[in-house]
Amino acid sequence: MVKIKVLIVDDHTIIRRSLRLLIEQRPEISVVGEADDGWAAIEQTKITEPDIVLLDIRMPKLNGIDACAHIRKDFPDTKVIALSIDSSTETIKQMFQAGASGYLVKYSEPSELFDAISAVANGQSYLPPELAGPITSDYTNTGAARGLSTREREVLQMISEGMSTKAIAEKLKLSIKTIETHRHNIMEKTDLYSIAQLTKYAIKIGLTSASI
Repeated sequence: MVKIKVLIVDDHTIIRRSLRLLIEQRPEISVVGEADDGWAAIEQTKITEPDIVLLDIRMPKLNGIDACAHIRKDFPDTKVIALSIDSSTETIKQMFQAGASGYLVKYSEPSELFDAISAVANGQSYLPPELAGPITSDYTNTGAARGLSTREREVLQMISEGMSTKAIAEKLKLSIKTIETHRHNIMEKTDLYSIAQLTKYAIKIGLTSASI
């Protein structure tokens, strides 16, 4: 039997371990790794080559929406299923726009998790009936949040989590001048010009759960 390889990504250890115990009860699925933030998810995807990444959305360092976009771009054979407490239409649309194949809320029944894994592994998409109602087939980006590029969203999350310009530049392997340009563009696009305002905005659009 060829097993479905799954990578579990969540910043809460107890959730990762609970998911692992649940999934490993199924003989057709194998958990190949765990990660606790978006950047680690990308690295573990490279290392473990999973068929499916179960990906939390609100995580430190790099959120699940942008991590999904990176994974789908760099590892097109790997599918993503979002697993989040957030059931808002906007967040679901953003996740599918980033390339996710499925979306589950964390209060879903275990049977829904296995239905999602099975569907996505067979090339289908999955969205529970209770979430499908408000969602249309139009995942076109709209609104100020989606006026930001993927790189600008990454920079915004790091700013909101208290990282300095130098630290952001080192993390993204870019020059300080480039980061300053991204920061200026973010402020221009959002019409927000203080760290506190940008942090509130990042929380509002789901990039971070940081508090101010």
